[in-house]
Amino acid sequence: MDFYVKKCFNLTMKIELQKNWSEQFICGDETPGYFVGRQKEVDSLKNIILENDSSSILVSSVRGVGKTSFVHKTISEAQKHNKDVVSVFVNIGHTLANGDNDKEDNQKKLLLNSLIRATHFNEIFIKNSELEKIYRQSLGNYKVQEFNEEIKNEEKGFKYSLRVNKKELMSLFFVFLTVLGISLSNLTIRYVLGVFGITGLFSSFYWKKEWTKKIFKKDEVIIDDSVEYLEIKFEQWLKDKKNKFKIIFIIDELDKIPEKKSFKLIKEFKNLFTRSFTHFIFIASEEAFNLINSDREHKEDGVFPTLFTHSFYLPLPSSNELREYLDKIIKTKQNDTDIKSYLLFKAKNDFFELKKIILDYIQHDSNGPFLDIDLIKKEDFDYEEIAKLYNFVDLSMQKYLKQLKRYWKDNSILQKDFFNFLLDNLNINFDETVLKNENKELLSKLLFRAGIIQENGTDENGTAIYAWTHNYQIKQADDLFGDEEKFIESFYDLIKTANDLDDLPEKYVDNSFEDYEEVSDTRDGRGLSGINLFSLYIKYKDLHENLKEKKNLLSIKLENSQKALEEIKQNIDNVLKKYFLILKNLINSVLSPESSLFFKEETLAVNNFNTHGTIKQFPDFYQNFTNIEHSICGKIDQSKYVFILKDFKEFEKIKNGLDSLNNNKNVLFINVSKGDKKEIRNAFMVKETQKGRRKGSNKIEISNFINYTFENFRDFSEILIKIKDFLK
Repeated sequence: MDFYVKKCFNLTMKIELQKNWSEQFICGDETPGYFVGRQKEVDSLKNIILENDSSSILVSSVRGVGKTSFVHKTISEAQKHNKDVVSVFVNIGHTLANGDNDKEDNQKKLLLNSLIRATHFNEIFIKNSELEKIYRQSLGNYKVQEFNEEIKNEEKGFKYSLRVNKKELMSLFFVFLTVLGISLSNLTIRYVLGVFGITGLFSSFYWKKEWTKKIFKKDEVIIDDSVEYLEIKFEQWLKDKKNKFKIIFIIDELDKIPEKKSFKLIKEFKNLFTRSFTHFIFIASEEAFNLINSDREHKEDGVFPTLFTHSFYLPLPSSNELREYLDKIIKTKQNDTDIKSYLLFKAKNDFFELKKIILDYIQHDSNGPFLDIDLIKKEDFDYEEIAKLYNFVDLSMQKYLKQLKRYWKDNSILQKDFFNFLLDNLNINFDETVLKNENKELLSKLLFRAGIIQENGTDENGTAIYAWTHNYQIKQADDLFGDEEKFIESFYDLIKTANDLDDLPEKYVDNSFEDYEEVSDTRDGRGLSGINLFSLYIKYKDLHENLKEKKNLLSIKLENSQKALEEIKQNIDNVLKKYFLILKNLINSVLSPESSLFFKEETLAVNNFNTHGTIKQFPDFYQNFTNIEHSICGKIDQSKYVFILKDFKEFEKIKNGLDSLNNNKNVLFINVSKGDKKEIRNAFMVKETQKGRRKGSNKIEISNFINYTFENFRDFSEILIKIKDFLK
């Protein structure tokens, strides 16, 4: 379709995007970015936060999978259910990365200080005086203040020391006056100097005592800004807030420092993180998840499995979630299925990679960002192939993705292995050596089952080589091929046919047939048909079960089902071809218990005068029925006969006979044929009529000449009942 035609019909290949399509979801943002899917993960984390008082939660995965956005979304959802949820965000990775890496105590202090500082500057707690005091102590402000006081005291001490010297001199002076007064002969002067000297001496001793008390008062002040002290104070402060707030710490960027180092620091505050009536969410790397799941008996890592109360491995998003994201950011509403499949294939179902791919292809005009599909197709000749391949692989892969949380990491590995293999080997021949793990082996079997790849010989070492066929015989590997579905249907027909034949002699009366699930060696249909269907059932029983339950599909070759289908159909056809023999055997079986009333089946070849005389009453019957397969049964007293015909069609030759039969109530003709559905109708004859000048015709049904078309052997029940009712 050229450009002119596209323009005339407005078939644009431009996919317009929302202007903020790449914005990240942020809790509390008035215009948050797009966040879709992850509902089971969000619900699981939200439940922990809302239903527990304390928790220490690890959220880990590969970078770029959306861990931070996931936590922001969960907090946002939790706040809708509980308005008292308060979130405190801490970028601890940056803090620790810039600290003194050689001093563990310093790292511990940095970690604790970051928590206290982030809480203090939260708008909810910024005016809390008690937290203000803890915050100032964590920074050493109180220590500096006391240090300044000490300097002031030293300055005072220096002044006091000067005063000490003066007071010492004054004390000596007062002693001198006292001695002088005592030594003088003048009584009045002696009395005045003595009193003055003694009073001054005692006063100097009192001032010295008060000065000493002030000098040493600072020794009574206790200053403690240790990590242990701050942890206790902060933990107690958090506990005091439990009845008013549900505080949640989001500690991000732990993957900026080695996991073991960060975990050892976290371990130092285990009580704080697990028993402070607060929630702590740690966002870390994939390696962190591995450490948490390491053996508890391991000497070095064994403490880590008990470090967190809950552990989340955030898997790669599902294809449905990624498609939902694309639906949200794409403004253009048109048939864009292929572009979505193409983008997700190239991004390997990875959200971070998807954004990178879109950024690589994105263009802008006056309407905003858009994707030019024609340009993408021009750049990548495999565009259409990739879209089809993604749809097949994605549908096939769903069967192998598990729901339980402990398998989320395995799910991510499976997706990565699948798409890495496809991107590396698409449309180039490859051999078995590239199938390096069980996931890639699984994918090759999925592709092989669908006919997307096929064997293309071997190399010089005898290693099988595979080539791409570009054919897609089924939509997903879990689908059954048409011939496999037909085999399942034919296998059911095999079971039904064998059991129906065994049930007919007894269950024809009330039509109480059952739907069996197997053929046994005593119920094989051989009694009426002469054909043993049990051996065929045993031969293909396992194949039927695997296909029906969709087990081991990758090990089942299509040709196995095709061969089984052909053989079963041939045997059932052989049984159906014997339907007239089966009916005769059935009639004999039913009439035998009453042999004193009925004679067994015979044919016109038998020289029975009464039988021949009866049928010759009806013109053209004898000549026409002798030449086809037929059977005759009746009452032993020759009063009633039943003539059974096999698939008679030439009714034009027996018009006169039908006319004669119409008034005979002692003879019944049944014409039996095999068809796609059951049908019962009477034979009829047309008689010309004349009323005055007008000629016409009159259709007359013959009630005792019945055409039975049967679909399956259960329909023989009505024939048997009709025969017995007629003869009685």
